[in-house]
Amino acid sequence: MEHILEYFVGGGYNLVNTTVYAAIVFTGYYLFYKAIKKYASFVKIDKHFLWGVLVFVFFGSLLRILEQNYTGVWLINSSNSPLEIGFYFHTPGWLILLSFVFLVSFLLSIILFKEKYYRLLIPIGCCLAFPLLVYELFHIKNLFVLLITLLAITIIYLVIQFFTKLKTLEDKLIILSQITDFSATLSGIFFFSNLLYEQHPVSRAVIGFSPILYPLLKLFFAFLFIFIVNKAIKDSEERTYTKLLIIVLGFLTGIRDLLTISLLVV
Repeated sequence: MEHILEYFVGGGYNLVNTTVYAAIVFTGYYLFYKAIKKYASFVKIDKHFLWGVLVFVFFGSLLRILEQNYTGVWLINSSNSPLEIGFYFHTPGWLILLSFVFLVSFLLSIILFKEKYYRLLIPIGCCLAFPLLVYELFHIKNLFVLLITLLAITIIYLVIQFFTKLKTLEDKLIILSQITDFSATLSGIFFFSNLLYEQHPVSRAVIGFSPILYPLLKLFFAFLFIFIVNKAIKDSEERTYTKLLIIVLGFLTGIRDLLTISLLVV
């Protein structure tokens, strides 16, 4: 049993645990939407919902970095036991903790504010994230790498937006999240090739074959996803909710990687 547990929650990512994590995330995400529509139909899946979720995504990325002992903000020893706090600062425990904090905050917000839930939800997320943000900003080790990466993200996004004219907020955020993800990954590999590597096996294989292919594929599948969802899903709220999943996944890993290369102790 210990060896099985280690295979799923320790030693990084592999095709098996990645598939299991994805199945659990997709199932939970789907059930949450159904619960909202059944028990809190006054909640609209709109820009307020997007920002309410994204502040917790940002908080989650700030939280995740505290377990990485190769950064200057390391506070928590990782653990594969759900009975120890270190379990809840790396995957999958980190996602469990973040989901729990969001759900409690969301439930409290809709109970107290009903359809104006975001007036409490967003401030809660900001209050959770702010102390961690200040703490981590004070410990930045590689400012040049951070600025170069942010500049690259900005330029790539503006060029794509100029040529594609993305209209909706969720479509813009999908592309921005994927740009953030691959820019932080490639910056880490370029500047710290002796220390960092891509953990996900499929992405690692693509980068190993050709680094330039990695962002091209990410953008291709992002635009393909937008096209399919826009064509297949007619309900605007369901369409926005479906797109939000890709936004969340992109920013969770992208911001985490951006923090890693900024806080890495060389």
